[in-house]
Amino acid sequence: MSGLLLVLALLGCGKEEPLCPDDAAILASADGQELSCGTADAANDYIRVLSARAVSKSDRERVYAALKARFEADASGTLADLAAARSEADGLAAAKGLDAAERRASLVYQAFKRQGPLMGTDDVIVSTMARTAQLWASDDETQLAMTELDVEGWLKYASLCREVQGGGPLKLSIADRVPAYQVVEDLFKAGPREQQIALAAMGPFWPHVKAQWAAASYEQQQAWIQAAPLPPPMTASSLGYFEAVLAESPASHAALLHDKIGPFQIRDAE
Repeated sequence: MSGLLLVLALLGCGKEEPLCPDDAAILASADGQELSCGTADAANDYIRVLSARAVSKSDRERVYAALKARFEADASGTLADLAAARSEADGLAAAKGLDAAERRASLVYQAFKRQGPLMGTDDVIVSTMARTAQLWASDDETQLAMTELDVEGWLKYASLCREVQGGGPLKLSIADRVPAYQVVEDLFKAGPREQQIALAAMGPFWPHVKAQWAAASYEQQQAWIQAAPLPPPMTASSLGYFEAVLAESPASHAALLHDKIGPFQIRDAE
């Protein structure tokens, strides 16, 4: 064997095989029951839908390993928890509009309080949710929460508003992003439940917003432009324009966008 082939062979020997090469593979067996990879994936799908972000490959492997260990210790309990996670993930993925935003904000709050499917039992799943979702603000009274993605959604929405008024895309410096994020956080913490739901109704839907906007007719687009509480066309800074958009009712902004162009469903971030 040549030196190069030997090196490649040695590298291949050190490569770990994935725990779940496909959905049909059996991840664990215990008490006469089996845990398939397809069933185990309910945990990753639950995290993905709540976060509206894909779970990284390394985190997926950690979740599989944690579920394997838990299944071998408590097969029936693990299967029941995974069934609950699958039901919530599928229901949330199918939901639309502000109802979907409210349900997601509630489930995100529960997850970060170690409540809901799988969240009260395994630190690996909790830490994976934390890394993927990136909690930004929560309210113990309304039991709703928002993530970093929710804030980013409002930056993209404000950019769309500016562009339909003939301005350039919103461009915020790193320094400007700090006060912009603070605007959204303050509105969430100080606002009523309706406003909190609205603030959670942009980010996780944005890939669908982009697709629907591109597919919308001129008449549909104009219907939203005429109805939305847009600020006067501005040549001010991007931060100034963003603050002007958020100075109007976030609830009106969200409701009108979902009504005129949507309703939207949660999609993984791009």
